[in-house]
Amino acid sequence: MEQLKHDGIHQKYLDLFGGGISHDRKLVKEFVKKLLKSKEYTIFDVVNHVKGQMFSMKNMINELRSFEMKDVIHNVKVPVTFIAGKYDLQVPPLPAKEFFDHLQAPSKEWVVFEKSAHSPNYEEKDQFIEKVLEIVSRY
Repeated sequence: MEQLKHDGIHQKYLDLFGGGISHDRKLVKEFVKKLLKSKEYTIFDVVNHVKGQMFSMKNMINELRSFEMKDVIHNVKVPVTFIAGKYDLQVPPLPAKEFFDHLQAPSKEWVVFEKSAHSPNYEEKDQFIEKVLEIVSRY
């Protein structure tokens, strides 16, 4: 339980410095509002969603902290694109770029969204869609 308290404090400061889920710190509130207003989800679904996130965090956090992807994945046989938000402190661009540089693939592309933290698909939605369509049009 102490670790979850630490993670909550960590998340608070990520958000405070604009590097959490979104750079403007509004995205989580928007998600919650949309979930609560949605006709597709009940309040029980929302509660179960949060419980699922807490369960996953509690049971996976230690493994995620020690897991080194570059020690497990060295090459793939498909083209890859890494998409990063410049202000992402959840998955900071520097270590992600180090893994990207390490990874062997037929083709690789590194894309940074300049106004985003962890969620460029929401924070720079139009540019994100444009980029994804550009990428998939190559194949």
